[in-house]
Amino acid sequence: MSATELKSGNFFGQVTHRYVCAGATLSEVRHPRARRVPLHSHEAAYFSLLLGGGYRETFGRRTIQYGLRAISFHPPGTVHRGDFDASGGRMFAIELASTWLDRVRDFAPPPAFSHYRAGGPLAWLASRLHREYRHRDAASPLTIEGIVLEMLSEVSRRRPCDESADPAWLALAVDLLRSEFQRTLTLGEVARQARVHPAHLSRVFRRKYRQTVGEFVNELRVRYAMERLAQDVPLSELSLSAGFADQSHFTRVFRALTGITPAKFRSSNRSRQHPTIRDVPPDPS
Repeated sequence: MSATELKSGNFFGQVTHRYVCAGATLSEVRHPRARRVPLHSHEAAYFSLLLGGGYRETFGRRTIQYGLRAISFHPPGTVHRGDFDASGGRMFAIELASTWLDRVRDFAPPPAFSHYRAGGPLAWLASRLHREYRHRDAASPLTIEGIVLEMLSEVSRRRPCDESADPAWLALAVDLLRSEFQRTLTLGEVARQARVHPAHLSRVFRRKYRQTVGEFVNELRVRYAMERLAQDVPLSELSLSAGFADQSHFTRVFRALTGITPAKFRSSNRSRQHPTIRDVPPDPS
């Protein structure tokens, strides 16, 4: 039996959500009932994370049973078929253009097919990526780029040496983020300025600061806004000057980090001369 090749963005199931970012196509795919997915391959390399239901995947004589939040990486052209159980299933797929594999080729060997159970670093990164995908904001492309690069580094099975002290390039990257947070930055641009590979930048930054580069940028933008909310500046204007795409994104990120909306922060007169995010109490409502 010949295998059907699926182009990027195409699946046998129902695509309920999709988002394309810098050559990565992120999709939620739903199979509402039991079914056998015929033999096929995908043109693009992709990760598949099981969000719900039951699923097993067969490659020749090898069959892999997915547990909840288990994840696999499939190189381009991997031929396989799938079976969903009586409850159907829901998958999160991260398809990658060939340029993504080119980006890690000088940093790590080409990744082969691999499967990981829930609870490991790759499953955690994929779940974090799924949350970002479902709750996107102006800094999401930067966060998504960093997480995808980390995922590719995980499946490459090569780890860079740990750096016991903060490397000089990290200070350069942080200085750039602090000075340019109001504009749209890419991880590649930050990495070029710091003279480090983007995947290594993403991993070391998250280990040092316990957050992604995109989350760091969002925090800088919110701190900038907090210092200016005491002024009589329209929120729509303030959101753009802080680097957010629009006021709704600004409000959502601000509340996520502080516990209250910008309007409530302003009206309650809680701003200080040098406020910090942790200075703001949670919104009782």
